[in-house]
Amino acid sequence: MVINGYQIEPKANLYNADLKGADLRGAELRDANMEEANLSGAIFELADLSYANLSSANLTDANLSFTEMTGAYLYGTNLSGANLEGTRLDDVKYDSKTIWPDGFKPPQTAKMDEARANPIESTESERNKSWWQFWK
Repeated sequence: MVINGYQIEPKANLYNADLKGADLRGAELRDANMEEANLSGAIFELADLSYANLSSANLTDANLSFTEMTGAYLYGTNLSGANLEGTRLDDVKYDSKTIWPDGFKPPQTAKMDEARANPIESTESERNKSWWQFWK
């Protein structure tokens, strides 16, 4: 599936993509790189974002209800106003810069990583790589 010119598929490189308000219901984005993407107001209902890199992504007011996000990377991610009803967040990784919706508490299996609070800036060539290539 292609939305706003972006290929929506597992392991997609959506670094800095503008998918504001996009309808991504049921999208298969497992292991995708969505670092610094604008996903505000997007609808991810029933999507698979497991192990996706959503670091520094803007997910304000996004609908993530009943979305699979197991193992996702949420370092510095803005989730303010997001609907997380029924969202599976087991083993997500986040830091002190992650903004959760008001009153939301991450599950006990989520992993807070303070060492990621000030990550080293990546180069342009690193940004164009799929994020999972760094974890080998």
